[in-house]
Amino acid sequence: MKPTNSDTFCGSKDQVNGAIYDALQFALVALNQIDNDRTIFGHYFTLSDKANVKAVYQAVVGPCGTGNRILTGLTIRATDAIKNCGTDTLAYLDDPEADKPHITLCPPVYKKKAFTMIKGAKDPENDPVHYVRCQELQANGHMSYLMETMGASLLHEYMHYNKLVESFYPTMIDD
Repeated sequence: MKPTNSDTFCGSKDQVNGAIYDALQFALVALNQIDNDRTIFGHYFTLSDKANVKAVYQAVVGPCGTGNRILTGLTIRATDAIKNCGTDTLAYLDDPEADKPHITLCPPVYKKKAFTMIKGAKDPENDPVHYVRCQELQANGHMSYLMETMGASLLHEYMHYNKLVESFYPTMIDD
């Protein structure tokens, strides 16, 4: 999955490419920690959903842990063709049932920090201007449902892509 070449992004394509990598890293962390977690999972899901939630994260990371090939069908764009961006909207997936839907990044998402490397920025541990730290991802002792990074917003939108999740959730995943 790549940003489209024709779009003008509020940030940089490097920021978007970093967010694609971050989304995969978040999914890998969730997948690797879900069985041992005793606090976060139960805050957002019922225990009976664990197998399906794991399957969705596994679908995102793919069989080799490098990202599912299905995600290459997505296009990321900055142009709000259907006018769904608002002052609080970070991103949206249009036509999640299509083979090749678009994730539109809205202007507010470009104000979010990254989790991993951004070209030209300092390292994550010493650059709080550009990077979010693990402790900033928590709210009330749990991972926050707030999309604190562009990568988290992308991961959230992946979950709406029917082609990726339909075998686990036959109906569309809605917010």
